[in-house]
Amino acid sequence: MLISLNGPPQIIGLVENIKYPPHDDLYVVKEFVDTDLYRVISTTSQEITIPHIQYLVKQLLGAVKAMHDIGIIHWDIKPDNILVSKDCQLRLTGFSYAAQVNSTRTWDGARSPTMSSNTWYFPPEILLQNIVVPDLSTDMFAVGLVIAELIIRKPLFPGTSIINQIHYITQFTGYTVGQDLGYSIENDAAI
Repeated sequence: MLISLNGPPQIIGLVENIKYPPHDDLYVVKEFVDTDLYRVISTTSQEITIPHIQYLVKQLLGAVKAMHDIGIIHWDIKPDNILVSKDCQLRLTGFSYAAQVNSTRTWDGARSPTMSSNTWYFPPEILLQNIVVPDLSTDMFAVGLVIAELIIRKPLFPGTSIINQIHYITQFTGYTVGQDLGYSIENDAAI
């Protein structure tokens, strides 16, 4: 995935691939970037001003657009995977879960991360399904949560389990189980 993304300035640059004998291990050398957004948000006293946020968000959206334009879904956008240089230049990294749009493979939980900060940035439709087909909206949901985290300087939905995560989301959105959806389900098979 990273090779097809080599070029957009907001995506981490691939410097070289090194094959190392005796087992032909492959090492990927990427460009150096000073820190990640998680550290900037949570472990420094660095003020994050509105112009900083706007500049970082513009770059993050540029990275996501570059990926989506060539049919790649990141699927793991979170502050740990957003690198930031001292001069506020952003690079998106962490393509372990990346997938092609309209790919035939699904994500069945075998590649699923444990309940950790990874899942804090997943939309509810992924948290509630066992099998998920890649979708661009997953990245956009995560981008929205990163923007919120830049503003409030802490995760918006730091769930400790899938149920707890869904609870955070429904508390925030105001949705409650059994709430009137404004329509009724007519198909008996769905009930």
